[in-house]
Amino acid sequence: MPQVAGGSAFYVRCHSRIYFMGLIEYLDKLIVEHGSSVIADKHRDFIRAQAAALEKKVADLEADNTALKKRVSHLESELAAQTRLKEFEEHRGAFFKRKPDGSYHLAVYCPRCKQSANSNHMLPYSCSCGWSAGFAAWELKSVMKELP
Repeated sequence: MPQVAGGSAFYVRCHSRIYFMGLIEYLDKLIVEHGSSVIADKHRDFIRAQAAALEKKVADLEADNTALKKRVSHLESELAAQTRLKEFEEHRGAFFKRKPDGSYHLAVYCPRCKQSANSNHMLPYSCSCGWSAGFAAWELKSVMKELP
């Protein structure tokens, strides 16, 4: 039986009767293959466009992520600074450090450098930076009773 180029067959019978049994299938295959290449080209173009859009989106998201990381870092610094401020209560010109339970350490802190201040029992609290409180160690308990 003779074959048509491309592998699809149609059959020739005696008396030159041609049966076109495979011809319709052959034509269908040609149409599908030709149409498929056009469709495949369209799909490739679509996929390329999608890939380009995704690459741009990734770049945008990376830029946003970098900006957000900077923002988070800035906000964390601000929060740490505010926490340090809330860690101390100012009263009568001195700082008093809070404990986790809300009470205060039995110590006086310098409002300038936040270091523990020293006092001879009768002399006012003072710091190495030059600051001095308006009260001495013997008054500490009564001063602390005035704290909120």
